[in-house]
Amino acid sequence: MSAFRGRCQDEECSHYGELLDDDFKCLGHDISATSIKESIIDLTDRLETEEELWESWTTLNKALSYLSAKHTMARVKEGGD
Repeated sequence: MSAFRGRCQDEECSHYGELLDDDFKCLGHDISATSIKESIIDLTDRLETEEELWESWTTLNKALSYLSAKHTMARVKEGGD
């Protein structure tokens, strides 16, 4: 899977400048954990310098903290353990 920016080719979507998949659909159409993981791996492979890698790591670490907090809030809201 590759990712690049452009206009989504889904007739019902008006996204422009979004990351697109190999089918020219914006990545927002498939937000499964697997697609997110694959996107991160593909984009990480494009990073070359230590600075790019560190900046990406710190940004993604913050994003994962947000994901964890959102999961905790959903679990509490739904009465889970």
